[in-house]
Amino acid sequence: MTKEDKLNEKVLNLDKDKIKEKVLTFVNREILSRLDVRQEKSTLAELLPQLHALGTADALELEEQLYLYWRWSVLGLLASCVYDPSFVPPPEGFKDVSEDEKILAQFALKVGDLELPQGHFKAKLYQKDPQVWGNTSLARLELEYEFFLSFKGTYFYSLRDWQNNLKQARGEPSAYYAQAKLLGEKVKASGKGHLLYCLGHSLGGGLAATFAQVAGVETTTFNAAGVHPSTIKEEANLSKIEALYLPGELLQEAQDFSYEQENFLGLGQVHWQSKIPSQVGKTRALDLAVGYTSLDKHFMLTLNKGFKSKLKQLQEQAQVLLFNSKK
Repeated sequence: MTKEDKLNEKVLNLDKDKIKEKVLTFVNREILSRLDVRQEKSTLAELLPQLHALGTADALELEEQLYLYWRWSVLGLLASCVYDPSFVPPPEGFKDVSEDEKILAQFALKVGDLELPQGHFKAKLYQKDPQVWGNTSLARLELEYEFFLSFKGTYFYSLRDWQNNLKQARGEPSAYYAQAKLLGEKVKASGKGHLLYCLGHSLGGGLAATFAQVAGVETTTFNAAGVHPSTIKEEANLSKIEALYLPGELLQEAQDFSYEQENFLGLGQVHWQSKIPSQVGKTRALDLAVGYTSLDKHFMLTLNKGFKSKLKQLQEQAQVLLFNSKK
């Protein structure tokens, strides 16, 4: 190979690396709506104290909204990366410690507990990176907890996932939900549940809610599957579960669907109510202008896009409010 050929090959490889970097940047920012956590924290660390000091009703409302959508933005990314860790790594500021025996032992867990040999059940344990977190004086901005347990939702092509969805909807025994309960019992027995925050989307939201009721840990779910009354005999710790949903999304509409009309003989009303279990916890509708269809509104990709856009919108509103207050 001549020197010219070697030089051309080197240039070609450099071009490939640049193209790959640009593609990954585009995927992360535009498709996955990932955040620059350090930058967002820095921006909010400036805005939130100023809004609080301003003290007007509008300023305090913006302060609260900024905090909430910041929090949901980060949690939403953690609920997303559990689906395919090889393609979607944890967001900036978190590392996957699902196979760290020492850390798992703190919660009375062991390697292998977060997956099932037969099935597609999966959960991941993430730990905050101290180089990214803990460098501001605002405790709420730092998300407070050190560890985050994320449950995977339905993988579209997984028959096992759909079987467990149907079993749960009918109130039949489900291996996935049994495992979520077992994990909850172990974490509760460890006495370290206060170090852990739980989350999940769709099927993962139902599993997270089941885990939370047993373990008694703070939890956020996104467009969550419901939990059948037969799964948890005595509902507990529901106040610890924050159940977020996007109005009009497919699963929530199916859970709430009802039908009523006059009997065709004119002999009273015909009424039908969906028997799909509803999501549990303190439900809260999200104010996000995203999603074209009820199916589209269900996915975490859509929610994450909405969270990122909403956070930017709120930051711009805060900057305008603070600017006008100085006139």
